[in-house]
Amino acid sequence: NDIETYLTQLDTQMSAINSSLDEVNGQIEQIETEITDTEEKLAEAEEDVDEQYDSMKLRIQYMYEHNEETYFALLLNSESMGDMLNKAEYITKISEYDRKMLEKFNDTVNFITAAKIKLEQDRETLVVKQEELTDKKSSLELLESTKKNEMASLKKNTQQLLSIQILKIMFYFTEGFYYE
Repeated sequence: NDIETYLTQLDTQMSAINSSLDEVNGQIEQIETEITDTEEKLAEAEEDVDEQYDSMKLRIQYMYEHNEETYFALLLNSESMGDMLNKAEYITKISEYDRKMLEKFNDTVNFITAAKIKLEQDRETLVVKQEELTDKKSSLELLESTKKNEMASLKKNTQQLLSIQILKIMFYFTEGFYYE
């Protein structure tokens, strides 16, 4: 009876570990999916930042090469007050565009930095989860081995008890046979 209880406990522990293994496997799959998604987004962002950088570089180069056409000179060369207001609005739109492009560039750079950090953390988490999975598999194998040994021991003990009972019965019948 004690052995049956012990074997039942082993089965319960093995079942709990199997459930835990399934959970860890699910977590590993989720982390691997997140890593793949992050890598794809990171690759896209790195392409975007390269394009944005090249565009900004061309814009700065153009501004440097055409330095004689400063915004102030552009306003002073206006032919009329209406022309000056139009040029002022144009200058404002160009400045807003430049500022938005710079903000977009900075956002992309910040995203890349954050994505690389997340990727590193996810990879570290993945390693931890894989180690946890290995440990749980080892625990399960140990429990399975223990159960197998207990079952073998129980079978051996049962066979020995059965052999003893058979011998007792045979002895009883042979003793009884000689006395009659």
